Amino acid sequence: MEKYGICWYDRLSQIVIPCKNRDGELIGIRVRNLDPERTEVAKYIPLTLMSGITYKFPTNNVFYGINYAAPIIEQTGHIILTEGEKSALKADSWWGHNSNVVALYGSNLGINRIKQIVKMGVNHVTLALDSDFHEL
Repeated sequence: MEKYGICWYDRLSQIVIPCKNRDGELIGIRVRNLDPERTEVAKYIPLTLMSGITYKFPTNNVFYGINYAAPIIEQTGHIILTEGEKSALKADSWWGHNSNVVALYGSNLGINRIKQIVKMGVNHVTLALDSDFHEL
């Protein structure tokens, strides 16, 4: 969690999850609500500070963990796509700098991310998405 900059926001009982681009630059921050009243509305939302600054970003165009996984993805030509940050973090705890796992912030891949995958020279994609469905 320290490696990825994940921390606790006590005032609102939220887990703070920064998202960085391939170069390690902050592109947005989302939080995981743990307060039952807030989770009824949304589990995940952009971080909004008391000053009104909001760290919203286009989750459908980026990969979580790409700043660490890109070199091994390009070296091996293999990427593993998961839905949430937790899966990318778990894979990093197993494989460290050899992890090729990134998260999609959901289950939709989209054309922008497909283009990013192609640009990295990927020739093997493993989908490791949650099984929240029973029929295709």
